Amino acid sequence: MKMPLGDNLKRLRKLAGLTQGQLADLAGLKLGHISKLERNEADAKVSTIYKLIAALDCSANDLLEMPTQGGLSRMLERSLRLAETLPAADKAALLNLIEKYYLATSITETVRSTGGIPEEVALGISYGLGTEEQDQQEIALMIHEEEEEQYYSQAAERG
Repeated sequence: MKMPLGDNLKRLRKLAGLTQGQLADLAGLKLGHISKLERNEADAKVSTIYKLIAALDCSANDLLEMPTQGGLSRMLERSLRLAETLPAADKAALLNLIEKYYLATSITETVRSTGGIPEEVALGISYGLGTEEQDQQEIALMIHEEEEEQYYSQAAERG
């Protein structure tokens, strides 16, 4: 079975928005070595793997495991780590989408098990779905809170 290092390295580098040269500089490696690793034409020393993990700000699992290894929970975990790097507006939109999906699946389960929608569920639906304007306001609030948290975190770091 082919080791996933080369494929994972290339995927993670592209997700980070880096060229091979930029990654080489960040990791303190030679460009040619990065290229060979991505093409699975060279083996990586443990020290090289540590350098790549630090440069890509990823876990050893992200770099070394098959993308589907560990099942859906591990894949979801990786996806959420990637989502952390998104701008606040994208994070809020993704969160909104997940909440709507969860609500829709809950409704579907309720309808299947009861043959209808109980009144309290219908009230929850109308509250949970809201209007597009309410969604936009909720997203704007989440963005504001995220930016405020980042501001205070940076201010605390500055002393």
